[in-house]
Amino acid sequence: SAIPIAMQDALWAKYKLGEVFSIKDGETPAVRNVFAKVLPLPLPGTGLEALLASGAQVGCCNVALTLYSGMVAQKMGMDAAAVKAEWVAGLLPGVQVVPSGVLAVARSQEKGCAYCFAG
Repeated sequence: SAIPIAMQDALWAKYKLGEVFSIKDGETPAVRNVFAKVLPLPLPGTGLEALLASGAQVGCCNVALTLYSGMVAQKMGMDAAAVKAEWVAGLLPGVQVVPSGVLAVARSQEKGCAYCFAG
C-alpha cells in the first residue's frame, strides 16, 4: 500500500508506519515520511511535498485508509474510528481522500492522465 507516503511525520512516529508497511530509512524501519521531502535524486521537484506544490493531484484511498487504520488500531488496542480520523487529519496538506483509489485512477485516466502511480 502507498498510503503512508501521503502521511505526515507525526503519524509515522506514533503508529510505527515503517514497521507496519515494511519501509526502511537506511537499515531501520522509518519513523518519518521518507517520501515527503526532496529525495536524493538528480531530478528537480522530487518528494511528495514538492509535487503537491507544483500542482500535482494526490489521492489517498478511503478503502485502504479504513482497512489499514483498523488493523493498526486493533494491534495497538485503540478505537478504529479514532485512528482513522487521526490518519485522515494527518495527511500531508493537499492530499485528497478519494472513495476508492482504483476508481480514482481509472477516472483520472479517462480524463487524460497518462501516468498514475497507484501503489
